[in-house]
Amino acid sequence: MSGVLERLQKKKIQKTKKIQKIKKIQKTKKIQKTKKTKKTKKIQKIKKIKKIQKTKKIQKTKKT
Repeated sequence: MSGVLERLQKKKIQKTKKIQKIKKIQKTKKIQKTKKTKKTKKIQKIKKIKKIQKTKKIQKTKKT
């Protein structure tokens, strides 16, 4: 009887380890995705600001 319990316990341990591994992978993917989107949004914002500054500079030079 103890052999059956040991096998069941081993299966349970393997299953929990597998679930933990999957959750960890999902979490890291989610973190990477959020970092990537934050980075791209920041880059886009910087580009937008630079473009606005450039157009303002051009307008200023046209006026003078």
